[in-house]
Amino acid sequence: FRSFINFSFVLVSAEKLGIEIENSYIPGDIINIKITLYDEGSNKIQGLINYKIFNYYSEVVEQGNVNSGEQVLYELPTNA
Repeated sequence: FRSFINFSFVLVSAEKLGIEIENSYIPGDIINIKITLYDEGSNKIQGLINYKIFNYYSEVVEQGNVNSGEQVLYELPTNA
């Protein structure tokens, strides 16, 4: 299975974007992704993050908004 995850953030001045995700999954698994914004001192900051998850063919399969430090759950298709 190949998916690409693209994250962007706006209206917040952030130095880093942290993405926590496990390494391997099988079709049908639920992926738990934690996205966090950090300032130049590596301190967590609040802000709204726009995210997109792409499949192998560069098609958007999931998109939305999440607050910094919150988790995104995405269920992999069983035919992945």
